[in-house]
Amino acid sequence: EKFFKTSAIHKEEELHQFLSELYVFLIEQMHKGVSQVFSLQNNSAPLPSPLDEESLIHFAKEAELNQNYELAARYYQERLAMDQNNSSSWFDYGCFSLLVGNVSK
Repeated sequence: EKFFKTSAIHKEEELHQFLSELYVFLIEQMHKGVSQVFSLQNNSAPLPSPLDEESLIHFAKEAELNQNYELAARYYQERLAMDQNNSSSWFDYGCFSLLVGNVSK
């Protein structure tokens, strides 16, 4: 709306002036949009995990049965990260660590 022209531009100087003003306006709008996006990213809360505790333990045990111990360890660790005060999570992770021979954990 700001740059709506009903008449044709006949002089090259007018065209350059119009394009210059349009360019500056569009760059300012782009900067406002980018600033809004990044300010929203910084202020937003972290996204919740799409997996709940029951799903994580299920996938961890399934990975154990498939002998994919790296994946199982990740599921156990993610479960611990959700709630570090959950004793059953620590117990399950400890049992898993014994199973794979990682006694130090």
